Amino acid sequence: MPEELAEGERRHGAVAGGRAVDPPVVDAHEGSVRGEPDVALDGIGPILNGLKVGGEAVLGLVLIGPTMRHDLGDSPGNGLAAHLPSLPQTPDRDRGLAAGAWQDDRVQRLVLFDLDGTLTDAAPGIVSSLLYALDEMGIEHPDDATIATFLGPPLKDTFGGYFGMDEAGIDAAIAHYRVRYNDVGLFENEVYPGIPDLLARLTGAGFTLATSTSKPTVSATRILEHFSLAQHFTFIGGASLDSERNSKAEVIAHTLDELNALGTDTSAGSITMVGDRQHDVLGAAQFGIPAIGVLWGYGSRAELEGAGAVATADDVGHLGRLLS
Repeated sequence: MPEELAEGERRHGAVAGGRAVDPPVVDAHEGSVRGEPDVALDGIGPILNGLKVGGEAVLGLVLIGPTMRHDLGDSPGNGLAAHLPSLPQTPDRDRGLAAGAWQDDRVQRLVLFDLDGTLTDAAPGIVSSLLYALDEMGIEHPDDATIATFLGPPLKDTFGGYFGMDEAGIDAAIAHYRVRYNDVGLFENEVYPGIPDLLARLTGAGFTLATSTSKPTVSATRILEHFSLAQHFTFIGGASLDSERNSKAEVIAHTLDELNALGTDTSAGSITMVGDRQHDVLGAAQFGIPAIGVLWGYGSRAELEGAGAVATADDVGHLGRLLS
């Protein structure tokens, strides 16, 4: 058993190389790029304290403290989530985020990034490992269009929801998936062009960056370190091996709690989520956090806008402009 897997049983956080990381965990879900190497970030500034369309403010950002987050359910209708503001349902894909919102330099600028389909194209390794697991379970492969829908959501949702497996079957399928993914599939992966420059410019401009990915933390950490991206992130937040932290909302809550523990005042600043699937948008909405959808990953414009993304980015340069 790889050392990372054994360490995945630990329940406490750790700090490695001066950067905080989660208790190690191993993998959950992971396409092709239409990005640009050149990222224009002229005067990186405001994010989402107020969104204006036609001169009228349409969004007020609400942040909640860590003790309140644990009361949120997995859907926007549960618990405190029912009282959070709804996001615009028909965003203009080209509108930017309000200039002038960051007039106080003391206000923290925090961006939560999804990983697969947002920072890296992990589809080859995910698909190959998923098909390996199905072969081991004696299950016929779905068609390519169906397989594409498995990129993004947690593996537990795929094996349980689509294939109808019970808990024992889900556990067995995930174990087979990890046999291949941990040693091979993890690195059948590449960074989207322009992402390293974007992350460097954001951190250089004073943004705090963290991940909130459905991939277990140890896999996310290994990928970010392999591609020399980990240094840009204050915290690498991901799912847990024991499925106690599985949904996007649970991962976001965990990430915000850990950032608070590290001294990041999430209640005093503005936050945005950046991701490629509806799960990123809907999970962020449970905390009143607006989301930008990216179109180079695994989701479509219709999916992201239908979930309530406040904007969609056609390429990495466009994302940079939305964050400026």
